[in-house]
Amino acid sequence: MNFLATIIVNYNSEQLIQNRLEELNYIQTDIFIANNSNSDLVKLIDFNKSKNKIFFINNASNLGFGTAINHIIKKFNILSNYSFIQLLNPDCNLKTSYLQSIIIFLKNTNEKIILAPLLKDIEGNKYYGSFTRFPFIKSSHIKKKNFNYNKKFSWPTASCLFIKSPNGSHNIEFDEQFFMYWEDADLIQDLLKKQYSIINYYINDDEFFYHEPGRSSDININSRYVWHLQSQLIFIKKHCTKNFILKYIIFLKYFIKSLVDLDVSRMKIILNTFKELR
Repeated sequence: MNFLATIIVNYNSEQLIQNRLEELNYIQTDIFIANNSNSDLVKLIDFNKSKNKIFFINNASNLGFGTAINHIIKKFNILSNYSFIQLLNPDCNLKTSYLQSIIIFLKNTNEKIILAPLLKDIEGNKYYGSFTRFPFIKSSHIKKKNFNYNKKFSWPTASCLFIKSPNGSHNIEFDEQFFMYWEDADLIQDLLKKQYSIINYYINDDEFFYHEPGRSSDININSRYVWHLQSQLIFIKKHCTKNFILKYIIFLKYFIKSLVDLDVSRMKIILNTFKELR
């Protein structure tokens, strides 16, 4: 069995992916790219600069994050052929020493783990992902002054994530109801039910990956609002059935923000989205 499969979803992020391929040269991994844009990867990415094997599929349209990963996993039978899966966003910069340390750690564990590396955002804040407990629907970075490396997290962000393959005991699959956003939180909940544990991998403050959220896509702000709202409502329906009031709180949050921005078109979109999914 091969050790590591790295999966990247592309949506107009070819230059960022070029950088990631070169950063991955310092470890041994097979790289799988799901191309959600209609770009020609062969023309836009110099695959010769990668020392690793690269495979890719061109999707006919933008399938969204989770669905694109599902297609890659099934097409190349990744769960049966690899011990670990790395989910990697194009906008997550990899530091060689930290990456190599993670690989050593993974090679010495047989546990069913989800390893979350330490990330820093553009403002220097450190985070692994959300630090609230379900069913609260809040995804927030932990500010540097309040950062607690031992705090239990509800879920780590899938901008960079290492997951132990199940070796046939069960499946790892994103729920394709989620087009974009919250699909990682949903997947983590599924894996936790299958006795996975989350590892917040910390060495010291100098070992981290740098994440630039939003660099990997250029998406209309109204589309972002709709996808965020849709995904949160789907998530609440699946995991927070006893907290029905949450969907109204989430709706008001987006609606009031649009009202403050005096964006009538966005208010209409949000209202229609809520009516469809409530």
